Amino acid sequence: MNESIRYNLDFGNTGQRGVFDYDDDFNKNISHYINVLGLHDFVSKNGLDYAISENNSNTSGGEKQKIAILRVLCKDKMVMTFDEPSSASDTRSIREFFSYLQRIKREKVIIVITHDEIAKRWCDVVIEIA
Repeated sequence: MNESIRYNLDFGNTGQRGVFDYDDDFNKNISHYINVLGLHDFVSKNGLDYAISENNSNTSGGEKQKIAILRVLCKDKMVMTFDEPSSASDTRSIREFFSYLQRIKREKVIIVITHDEIAKRWCDVVIEIA
C-alpha cells in the first residue's frame, strides 16, 4: 500500500488502539523479525515511517514481500498464512525465514502457499491442488 511501513504493519486492524502498542516489547519483537527477514539495513536506513510507493519506484518487490511477511509475524497469531513467501526474495532470506518457521512450528499452525519447490522442502506436509 502507498503508506508507511508502520501503517502497512498495522493494516487490517479493527481495534481502536491498533494491533501494536509501539512500546519496548513491540520494538524488541519487530527488531527480531526485521533481522530474521534480512530487512535490518533497509529499515535502519529508512525507518518505519518510510512511505512505500505502490508502483515499486522506491522499494523492491522482495522488500515489499518481506514487509508483508513481517506484518504476519508481528501479529503473532496462532495460525499464520504466508502466500508465496519466497517470491522475489534472495536465497539467504528464504533460508532464514524458513529456519525461523521451523523454530516456531510447534507453537503455531503455519500454512505456506507456494509453487516454489525449494520452499516445499521445508514443509512437513505438502498438499497439492491441481
